[in-house]
Amino acid sequence: MPKKDYLSREEYNAWMRNRHARKTREGRAWALELLGNACAYCGTAEVLEFDHVDPDTKSFNIGSHVGRYSKEKLIKELSKCQLLCEECHKDKTGRAEHGTRAKYVGGCRCEACTEANTRYYRERRQAAEAQGVYAPD
Repeated sequence: MPKKDYLSREEYNAWMRNRHARKTREGRAWALELLGNACAYCGTAEVLEFDHVDPDTKSFNIGSHVGRYSKEKLIKELSKCQLLCEECHKDKTGRAEHGTRAKYVGGCRCEACTEANTRYYRERRQAAEAQGVYAPD
């Protein structure tokens, strides 16, 4: 990190934005390579997205955290993922069964999907409380 003595706030902010963008680009390229750089369904290398094979095991969104977490943490999460092109990802998400969080995220608000989403967040909060990360007001 550059010394704060000779950087203005604007220069420092610009430096941090560039650093974050670079780390995200590099991390994404690394993660894509680790998963094979191709859609698991159709084999294309265009517009690839990270897909959790079982969304219930998802700890965090890979796409927005590749430049922020350690390689060890990313490898653990990537082991639950596959690469899908945008079209195959939409198809997979659209085929999700009712009573799943994936269907709820896709817009379904039936009782079963709403309960699945509530259960997911309840379990996530309980896990965070057990680790001492979450402290309710």
